[in-house]
Amino acid sequence: MHVSISLPQRVQPVDDHEDVEMTNGEEAKVVVGPGETVTSDTAFMRGHGTYTEGDSLVASVAGVVERVNKLLSVRPLRTRFNGEIGDVVIGRVTEVVQKRWKLDINARQDAVLLLSSVNLPGGVQRRKSESDELQMRTFFAEGDLVSAEVQTFFADGAASVHTRSAKYGKVRKELLYLPETPHSSTHTP
Repeated sequence: MHVSISLPQRVQPVDDHEDVEMTNGEEAKVVVGPGETVTSDTAFMRGHGTYTEGDSLVASVAGVVERVNKLLSVRPLRTRFNGEIGDVVIGRVTEVVQKRWKLDINARQDAVLLLSSVNLPGGVQRRKSESDELQMRTFFAEGDLVSAEVQTFFADGAASVHTRSAKYGKVRKELLYLPETPHSSTHTP
């Protein structure tokens, strides 16, 4: 089986404010690297991923130039997860500290899952006691995968997540998609 992948072509930055039209009517994607001039037209405002140097707008990250009216920004090619309230995330427990778990959700900082933000076994709504705090590793231990919902953000930007619904909690191994290796296939073609 042969698979061909087409890589994006490098397009030179456009210094006028006319849209660049491709043959099929789509706007051309302009890819720039850090330090490259996005435009020297002073009619544009600078957005995320850009800075001004003299009269030019310069990219501060490698990415695709995005234009919204007169605002130019550069969307990075690779970035960490920037969650929003209500997002469902899967995180790996990295640390269990007093009354909270820390989850790696591929964001800039680990997310925090408070003991008060989980449903205890049995589904009974009650105050969390010291005995619950001592048994935290029986609920979620280091290395466990946990499905949760982003509840809020702390002042430092860390996400606070919760598992207060039956659809959230520890992810069981049989629910994970594990790609088959050539040696693990049990059927013959």
